[in-house]
Amino acid sequence: MIKKFAIIIESHNVAGQKIIPGAKKDAEQWYAYLRSDLGGAWAESEIVVLNKPPLGDVQSLLAEHSGDYLFVAFSGHGYEQVSYYGSTVKACLNDNEQDVAIDLIRPKYFGTAVFDCCRGLEYAERIAICNEAVAMDSFGATCREQEMNKQAAIRQALCRAAFDVDLQKRQGQASVRMLSCASNESAGENPSAGGYYTTLLMAGARKWEQGFVGRGIYSTFDAHLFACAKMPQFNPRQHPQYDPSNQIYPFAVNV
Repeated sequence: MIKKFAIIIESHNVAGQKIIPGAKKDAEQWYAYLRSDLGGAWAESEIVVLNKPPLGDVQSLLAEHSGDYLFVAFSGHGYEQVSYYGSTVKACLNDNEQDVAIDLIRPKYFGTAVFDCCRGLEYAERIAICNEAVAMDSFGATCREQEMNKQAAIRQALCRAAFDVDLQKRQGQASVRMLSCASNESAGENPSAGGYYTTLLMAGARKWEQGFVGRGIYSTFDAHLFACAKMPQFNPRQHPQYDPSNQIYPFAVNV
């Protein structure tokens, strides 16, 4: 069966920058979402959550899992550096590396990367713009509770299998890059709930689950389109981007 690995990065407290609590909340949301049945029931060993990691550490993980499906989520400060040759979206990764091109921290081939960060334009000099799952203890549980636990475990296994089967079909595709806003825009957040884009991606999956009858897969592009449709209610000046639009990966499952 196909292997997968998730790297969740949050840099909410970078030195010299405004603290953004929503970025830390994003990491918590991503971990819980991926571990859930809806998110594909990822194993604990398949997810790593990092706060302000060195670029070298992230690239080592990307190289180590280059043959796997890689899911990367970054939440924190970012900007878009413009030069005569073009523009580059950059992330404030940690205290010392605050100008890291996001393409250096995303999968090169098989994977999805979600960047919930600002893209304010910078021309000459920087203008900053702004867990573990609790195991269920069945000791002393009633027969009914034990049966419920059993059914939950079965559903979890089915969701994980469905997610992996869809991934298997798409092996060899290009990686997907999802950005929370367009060039020269800021990415909004609710400090207690997380970035608008991240929150809406998961909200779309949950809404799909509630209205879906039967079995199915909700794609990364489906989630993105939902976030785009709902974003004006939160920040009319924020327009999420998805590239390339012809590539999709599973984002949520229903069995």
